[in-house]
Amino acid sequence: MLTKLIHRLLAHRHPWRGVDFRKINQIYLMMLVRGMAIGMTGLFIPVFLLRIGYSLNAILFIILLYFVFRTIADIGGAFLVARFGPKHTMVMGQVLFMATSGLFLTLQTMHWPSFVLALFWGAAQSCSFIAFDVDFSKIKHDKHAGKELGYAESMGRVGSVLGPLVSGIVSLTLGPKYIFGVASILMFVGLVPILRTKEPTRTHQKLRYRDFSMTPLKPQLPSFVAIHLENTLSLLGWPLYLALFVLPGSAVYMKVGILSSISMFVAIVSAHSIGRAIDNGSGRKILRFSATMNAIIHLGRVLVRSYPISFMVGIANEVVTLGYRLPFFKAYYDQADDYPGHRIVFLSSVESFASLVKTMFYGLFWMLSFYLSARQVLTVMFITAALASLVIMSESFKTLGKRGI
Repeated sequence: MLTKLIHRLLAHRHPWRGVDFRKINQIYLMMLVRGMAIGMTGLFIPVFLLRIGYSLNAILFIILLYFVFRTIADIGGAFLVARFGPKHTMVMGQVLFMATSGLFLTLQTMHWPSFVLALFWGAAQSCSFIAFDVDFSKIKHDKHAGKELGYAESMGRVGSVLGPLVSGIVSLTLGPKYIFGVASILMFVGLVPILRTKEPTRTHQKLRYRDFSMTPLKPQLPSFVAIHLENTLSLLGWPLYLALFVLPGSAVYMKVGILSSISMFVAIVSAHSIGRAIDNGSGRKILRFSATMNAIIHLGRVLVRSYPISFMVGIANEVVTLGYRLPFFKAYYDQADDYPGHRIVFLSSVESFASLVKTMFYGLFWMLSFYLSARQVLTVMFITAALASLVIMSESFKTLGKRGI
């Protein structure tokens, strides 16, 4: 049903695809489902842990372990993609996500160890992210990749709009812990149609990491790491700040959900225009302006004290986030084409290296939490995110300033 609805809404906007729209349609469905998963749980995991009595120190420790396991699971996810294909790996990720949801659902009664939560959470996310990167980089249209990525981000944002709203309603009617159960069921049901179509890549591939040299990527690695680090700091740090200092009270889930949903809606309106501008050769200009504005927004987060101001910050952040993410990842997926036979190795190596660096940063934040107040630790995180936003501009992609290639 969702596949048919997306086809009806977007097929006529892809004249360059013709009868081949079904391939990209599956990507849009995957983004919608992933957006809901992140919207329903990614935003609420740190807030949920905070509300059930976990300290900031304990939450940062779980996130630290999460990235430790992500460093390994990113490579493991690559082997699953090579063996079974990205679509099947995405579904495996959702099965792991259901297990993760079960762990959080029963956390207050079973008191699961932190490493168990982090292990399942990390494995689920690695399977999803690696699978999507491989799938989109393989089937994107050379001359219209910016617009297609804009639509993909829009579908992800649609899921992100629905996710927090559903989470807020579930938390008020059933209780916060049931967010994870409802999310896992919706995500799995939504991905079932994906298995009805052919995998976009060969299966039963053998990955040769020894034959792949990271040396040509060294100039790009700072920007690769920076965009991943900034994203997680924003996704995990901002909800914690809101819950601790701006939106205390029992309705925090609903308030964070409404705030996130409206911000995402504004981003949806902007995504297509940004994607079209990227295909017209303005990608680098948009990226640099947006990354600079994003750094300013991060520095201003610590000054937020009220719900209306947090609402404005959220909207501004979503627009500028799209402004640097769309051109960056369009060029990133273009670069994956430069590694025929090593696409999966390239994408997973970058993801794993980024997870390793994030492990070191969250290890630092965790250690600081022993000596600094929660507000001070979150301030350090936002300053780090601002600096990471500036480092994103160190990219040197060959295709970023060109019209659709």
